[in-house]
Amino acid sequence: MLRGHKDEEDDSRWYSSTVWFVNENLEVEQLFGWYSPNVTYFSEEEFKEVEGSKCFYLSGYDVFDKNNFCYMYMLKNDSIVDVTDDINGKDQPFESKYTEEELAEMTPQQLFDAFCAGEIQAEFADIDGKTGYIDTRDWGWSEDDMNDYQKVMDPYDLDNDGELEYIIDTMYGIMCFDCKNGKVVMFADGNGTASFSRYITYEDATWIVYQDTTHEGRCTYQLYKFDGDLQIVDSMNLYWNEDDNGNRTYYHNDEEVSEDEYNDNYKKIFGGSPV
Repeated sequence: MLRGHKDEEDDSRWYSSTVWFVNENLEVEQLFGWYSPNVTYFSEEEFKEVEGSKCFYLSGYDVFDKNNFCYMYMLKNDSIVDVTDDINGKDQPFESKYTEEELAEMTPQQLFDAFCAGEIQAEFADIDGKTGYIDTRDWGWSEDDMNDYQKVMDPYDLDNDGELEYIIDTMYGIMCFDCKNGKVVMFADGNGTASFSRYITYEDATWIVYQDTTHEGRCTYQLYKFDGDLQIVDSMNLYWNEDDNGNRTYYHNDEEVSEDEYNDNYKKIFGGSPV
């Protein structure tokens, strides 16, 4: 079984991929892969019992397609059967617990609570223009599994409109939700270790930060300021790249700057010393 991404221009080439072998007893004989922050990260590989049948289950987050995924294979009638579609719920469309009229009467807190309870969906529109819907039916809320753990944080004015937005913290940073007018809208979230999300206050405004500070040879901060209509009204960046000899080139808003200028800008924006 192979997981990866084909080159769009040459389908004979694959980017990072993961290969695993499962025998007729659904026992993993070999599992190996090549991981990349731009492709696929597996967060769970385990056996489970489903309706009395033994199965092999994998789940995680695909930062290439920006989707959660899971795969499941079950042993049925002495054959390995792919039951992924059943597990992913493709045959089970989401049904809201509330009518549009009822949602319109809800307070922001009630809307957010209903979303967290898996009773309604949230719309999302990310900074790359991708749109869709998410729900929390399969989310983990237990600290026992940090690979699948979400925690509700204190609300904060994230879009500079004088009203509170709602925050869920995950292993990849915060997810930001605007709850009003009968809808829950997620307008920012982290997408892996290469795009960890948080918020800061800078020049009397809230900025959403996407940062990559954990990979060798680079360090990146991309900041966005939203307005009350969830539109990006300002942005800036600060980053450095390192060549093969360990020499760094520094940038502010995509313009090359000196190391001292980089450090001064970092302290001005974030405070403290740069990493």
